[in-house]
Amino acid sequence: MNKLRDDLGRQINGFGDGQVVTDGPFAETKEVVGRYWIVEAADYDEAVKLASRCPTLEYGGTVEVREVEVISIPGVC
Repeated sequence: MNKLRDDLGRQINGFGDGQVVTDGPFAETKEVVGRYWIVEAADYDEAVKLASRCPTLEYGGTVEVREVEVISIPGVC
């Protein structure tokens, strides 16, 4: 199981030269989650670099980059 860390994360808007990366705030999860990916990255900079090529951005979408923490629950995979 995973949960989002409590830090701000990053938000990516725009595409190509007009792309802007900012620290939060984020929309309510119940309002906007269409899909998500889990990727391994060394840090936020690497994760943002990977996410900045997401096709969603070409069509006016927004991509949020958030770190997750692993929660170990005995007896649960």
